[in-house]
Amino acid sequence: MEITLVRATIQDAENLWKMQIVAFQDLYAKYKDIETSPSTEPLEKVVMRLEQPDTYYYYIKVEDSIVGAVRVVDTKEPNKYKRISPIFIMKEFRGRGRLLRSVRKGQIVIIGGRKVVY
Repeated sequence: MEITLVRATIQDAENLWKMQIVAFQDLYAKYKDIETSPSTEPLEKVVMRLEQPDTYYYYIKVEDSIVGAVRVVDTKEPNKYKRISPIFIMKEFRGRGRLLRSVRKGQIVIIGGRKVVY
């Protein structure tokens, strides 16, 4: 199973936002956390993040299917950790170890040897 990370662009904002809403719906239904749940964020917040110079979104792909996404914040400051938030796998693809393998893949592809806080 080949997992790849494909860089998203500003044109992907609406798709990322829709995926995020669906991916976090179950957690929102359980905890009703309207203030911090990614499923309640407006599209404008995803657009704002994509426009930040230190933020990169990646689709998580398995074979030809997009199974999730991850946002990486990299200020490129020496000795500063990169940050991942949010990261998600769509419900129909969960339970197969893809999130962990994506993070490991990200440490090689995105991180380039620097440490990650997740």
